Amino acid sequence: MYRLRQHKWLPPVTAVVVILLLSGAGYITLFSGGPQQRNVVLILPDTGTIRKYYGGPQAPVRNYLHITFDGSSRKNAIRLSFARIYMEDMQQHQDTLRGIHFHFDKTAHYEDLVKILDLLWCMRTQRWLAEPEDIWYFQYGDEYDF
Repeated sequence: MYRLRQHKWLPPVTAVVVILLLSGAGYITLFSGGPQQRNVVLILPDTGTIRKYYGGPQAPVRNYLHITFDGSSRKNAIRLSFARIYMEDMQQHQDTLRGIHFHFDKTAHYEDLVKILDLLWCMRTQRWLAEPEDIWYFQYGDEYDF
């Protein structure tokens, strides 16, 4: 019977060709757009610690709702629910006079921080500031939209 010739070099050559094609496509995708330049304007909330170190544009003085998270899981869940309602109200009315100051006590759990960051992500917030034990949430009016 007729026996097919075995080509032992075919699989490695095919693999090299595929790798070269994929890497070339990736290179073109990543670097074909050219350099991109973005301007970032830094506007910080009106916190006492920020005002003395930063001389740039400041947020207007606003009334912050202070929410402190401690080791109590049940109370923290209630505080988180209230913060969500408060943030929805601020976004619905485009309120630029209020804000939320989240403070994490020494007994607060890491999951509380993750829940707050998740809340900020889910609410599609664009303006918030994280400090070592605090997170400040605030909004600006149309004159500050860039």
